[in-house]
Amino acid sequence: VYVNALLGAQITGGSTSVRDGWEKLRVGGAQVREMLITAAADQWKVDRSTLRAENGMVLGANGNKATPETCPLSRTNPFIWLSHPHLTGHSSATTTPKGKWGTSRSMNNLLPN
Repeated sequence: VYVNALLGAQITGGSTSVRDGWEKLRVGGAQVREMLITAAADQWKVDRSTLRAENGMVLGANGNKATPETCPLSRTNPFIWLSHPHLTGHSSATTTPKGKWGTSRSMNNLLPN
């Protein structure tokens, strides 16, 4: 389960999401880069040490260049669930008009006459 290390909960957003996720995003990007270099080396039948990734492309010493012209997205169906919904009990109150919040209340006679 993803947990924002700065807030201690499963949450994204606010000013902490980039600070907390920065290292995770760097690792993910490095993993993808290595997979693309390996795939290009296999396809071009060259040693992967002769390739480098730069500006979203894999470049080879002999002028080969690999960059996707189109990136097809997966169909919207079927997506798979990686987990199950976690109901906290207050979700419907915060996402529907059922909830009563400070600005929803009318408070009379708070000040003395």
